[in-house]
Amino acid sequence: MENNNKKRLTSIPKIENKKINKPNLERRIECAHCGKVFFAKGTRKYCKDSNCAIASKLETQKNNYSLISKLIKGYKANYKMFSKHLPEIGRICINIDTALSQGFDQNAYYGIKKNENDDQWLIVDEYAFIIQTKRGLRYIDLLKK
Repeated sequence: MENNNKKRLTSIPKIENKKINKPNLERRIECAHCGKVFFAKGTRKYCKDSNCAIASKLETQKNNYSLISKLIKGYKANYKMFSKHLPEIGRICINIDTALSQGFDQNAYYGIKKNENDDQWLIVDEYAFIIQTKRGLRYIDLLKK
């Protein structure tokens, strides 16, 4: 009896190709550069009339270039100071106050290398250094390979 109540599909229903009405995706946006209000679809952040996108990109590039130039300047200063203190292959300890007065930059290095004791040596070209504290004094342990 239950089989009679079930309807069997004898044919596949036909689906019509109708265009689906999408809601209007335009939204009111304020330009990230000049503050002008405009209507945009998608993810636009800058107005179309002016060169706000180009101006914003140039401003970002200028900031990035200034950061990179500071890093390069510090790297070169560190290398110059290290080559003055340790021109030949070897190892030396430098007082951190002396190094800072000579233009040492703690954050300008190229890479990190760990030794067998898990000490992190900071790399500046052929030099490696680590900042350590001994008897209450901070110093740079400098190594030239």
